[in-house]
Parts: sequence; structure tokens; C-alpha cells
Amino acid sequence: MAAGLAVLALSTACGSGISPLPAPALFTSPEPLPTPRLSPVFADPKLCPGPPRKEREIQPAAEPSGWETLWTEGTQGTALMDAAVTADGTIWAAHADTAGQHVPWRWNRSDWTPLTLPENLAEVQTVAAESKDRAWVFGKRGNDGYAASYEAGRWRVESVPERDGWPSFSSSGPWAADHEVIHRWNDGAWQSRKLSFPVQALAGFGAETWAVGDFAAARWEGSGWRQIGVPSLKVPEDADVLWDDVVVLGNGQTWVFGQASWEEAGPARDDNEPWIVRRSFGLRFTQGTWQCVWDLGTSEAEPDGEGGMWLVAAGDELWHRSGDGRWTRQRVPVPRGWSASVTKLALRPGTVEVYAVGSAGPRDSTAHGLNGVPVKAHAMMWRFKG
Repeated sequence: MAAGLAVLALSTACGSGISPLPAPALFTSPEPLPTPRLSPVFADPKLCPGPPRKEREIQPAAEPSGWETLWTEGTQGTALMDAAVTADGTIWAAHADTAGQHVPWRWNRSDWTPLTLPENLAEVQTVAAESKDRAWVFGKRGNDGYAASYEAGRWRVESVPERDGWPSFSSSGPWAADHEVIHRWNDGAWQSRKLSFPVQALAGFGAETWAVGDFAAARWEGSGWRQIGVPSLKVPEDADVLWDDVVVLGNGQTWVFGQASWEEAGPARDDNEPWIVRRSFGLRFTQGTWQCVWDLGTSEAEPDGEGGMWLVAAGDELWHRSGDGRWTRQRVPVPRGWSASVTKLALRPGTVEVYAVGSAGPRDSTAHGLNGVPVKAHAMMWRFKG
């Protein structure tokens, strides 16, 4: 078995007239990913300076919004939690509601179609896609995970056994990562290998793919993965550092985003809890060196197709860095009295069209149901056409 992937045979048809594909022998014993020795790139610099005490390093200028609303769901208590856009304009998304349901949806440029998974696959963590006819869905089933591959109108499902706690997936195009194991879909089968670190974020642009984790990164170079050294952060030794996202811009630049938190002495609090300092950061890699930028508060970033990128800076506020380094900010449009929460950005390959998905609803609504979806929220999708 490759990296613990075992075929799950399905004897009944899935919903919406979708039936499982038979599992060929190749799928149960795929070849491993190439593992040549590639010389590592060492971190330069080795240490990022500590964060400034008060002022942000980046102050984006406000601009009128260039985003348009493409779709709003009529039903309350819904959201789009993840999305992938293919070159043909098809969008695959993970739809969620307050009842705890996760269903892959497919957009055909004008309308959504639910593509129901087998009944025992209820939680979708991430989606990836290559076209309207080929996509992958990853999620949890009990203590284990699953990988569902969609080909020619049917699903095929593999069980992914628990590795180190709850299964956690990242995906980008034909790539997926489960903790320290990375997989590539190639000719109807998964190729897999183990990296030297647990992968927390995965992204690609064209043929270039990056995986990042705990002060570690690796870049796929066609024949294998090259280790890329990541600088340390000048924060307290006991700081908790999370790695949220990586974005590959396609012009020799890659950005890694995360946040650090630590306890700090301060006046006594009424609840006797410690004071927690939280600072976000962005690390820019270009021509073998890193630049460290503090207070880029985002857990979601996406290239803009022109050498720049979009960041989700707040629920409905998006920051943009142009290819020449200019920072601006815009908001996605919502009805008066509503606020939005953008959960995912996705670039349509080969274009400058960027899509945003999430939900929006009345500002005074704070109640949440299952999946963390506000009970009065409506799933929404926006587009920026450049």
C-alpha cells in the first residue's frame, strides 16, 4: 500500500446518479515519488528580526472594490468552506451547513450542482481539481481520513489511516499532503513519499509546488523535492508558531504566512489568565533569500495571475500586493447591514480572475451551528476580473 492508502470498495451507487469506479491493481500499489538527492537551500538570513512593538510594517491604501458578487444562496445557515478553480472555468467547492453536512459542489459558470459523496463520508476538509471531470476531495471519517477521486462522473474512495492524531489534509491541484506524507495523482494512481516534516500548507503555480511546515519548506522540482531552509523568528523560545499558508506567485517569488503567540508579563487580570501576545508574519522568498514582514494577518493567500497576490486580512477585507510591490485593500460587496467571512481565494489558471468564497449575513447575528457556520449566514461567491 502506498503511504497507508487502501482502496475502499463501494457496492452501492452514490447520490445524484454517481457510481464508484472499479479499483485497478495499479491503484493499490503505485510507484513512489522520485527521491533523488537534491542539494538543500540554506536559510538566508538565518534569523528574522523581532516584531515592532506597535506600528504595522505594511499600511495598504484603501481602494474602491473591484470585486463583484457572483452568487448568493437563498438558504440560511450555509457557507462555502473551500474552493478550487480549473482552467476551463469550473469551480469545485466544499459546501457546509449548520446541520453538519459537507457536500462537494461544482459550478458550471452559471449554477451549482451537488455531487454527493457516499453516505459515510460526512466531513470535507479540502478540495482540489484539474477540470470539470477530475477532482479530489479529502476529509475525516471517524478517527481516519479519506481521499475521494472523481473521474468520468464517478467517485473512487481510499481510506487514509490515522497517522499522528486527527487526519489533516492540504491540497493543491494533483497534490495532497497528510501530515508528513505527500501524494501526487499521476495516471490514475497516487504516488507518495515521506518528507522530513509534517506539512501544514501546500500550494503551487504552474509546475512549481511548495510544501511548508514547522520552520521547514520543500519545493518540487520535477525530479524530486528540494529542502528550502526557513529562517527562525526572533520571538521567545516558548512561543507557539503556526504555519497558515504558502502562496507561489509564478515569478520567482513565494510567500509563507503564519502567526506566533507567547505569554508576556503585565498587570493582573480579573480572570487571572496570562497576557497573550499574538503577532502574524509573512516570509517572502526570492532569489534564494528571505524577507521577513510582521503583522501580515492572514491565513489565506492566492496569486493574482500578474505576479502579485491577494490576502484575506479580515472577514470581508482583502489586501492586494501588486507585482511591483504596491499594497492596497478592498472589501467584497455585501447587502447593507451584512458582514462577510471569506474562507478561500482561488485563481483561475491562465487568467487574472480570482474567486472568493465564504458566507455573509446580518452583522447582529452571532449564533453558530455545526461546522462553525453562522445560523443566519448565506453561502456566497465573489469574483475579481483584474
